[in-house]
Parts: sequence; structure tokens; C-alpha cells
Amino acid sequence: MKLTLQIVLEYAALTLGSAVLFACFFLVNAWLFADLVYRENVSWVFLPAGFRIILVLVLGLPGSLGIALGTWYLDRELLSTDTTRLVMLNGLVSGFMPYLVMKFISKGKSLTGC
Repeated sequence: MKLTLQIVLEYAALTLGSAVLFACFFLVNAWLFADLVYRENVSWVFLPAGFRIILVLVLGLPGSLGIALGTWYLDRELLSTDTTRLVMLNGLVSGFMPYLVMKFISKGKSLTGC
């Protein structure tokens, strides 16, 4: 695959767009279901988990990168503390685990002939 400027710009726009969508969806979910919070940072309804899967299924790698960027944006106040590695790992796991699972499952389907 030849990388052209247009492809790079499309991937950058998809990544940035998915980051903004994920962060906004996360904040809207926190505002909308504020009364259903069980404890601090634990809610009975967490819609961004499903939105994360939709972003990865529709956009693929740019969606995963956008989720990681959005997670880092949401955790930005923790980046200046001693938990920087944990915050970075949280973003990577949040963004790339759905993508890796999707790739693993699609590879398994091609091996079994389904």
C-alpha cells in the first residue's frame, strides 16, 4: 500500500474525529446518567463501552488510535502525577484491545473457513 498525503490526512482526520467523538460521548454519558452513579467513577450505565466497539468495527485502526487519544484527554489531569505510566497504559489498552480482539477473531474465522 502506497502512502500518499491524502491517505495520511484521511487517517489523521478519522483518528482525531473518533477521539473527539469518544471524549464527548464519555462526557455526555457522565452528565446524562449522573443520578445512576453507584460510587465515584462507577456507573450503572456506561454507554462509551459500546461506542468503543462501534468505533473500532467501523473505523479500524484510526478508531483505536482515536479512543487512545480520547482516553488520554479524559485522563489529562492525572498525567502530571506519579501515575503517568498507568494513564498511558490505560489509553493503550482502552484503544487497542478491541482492535486486537477484532483482528484475532477475523483471523480465526478465515482459518476455520466460516
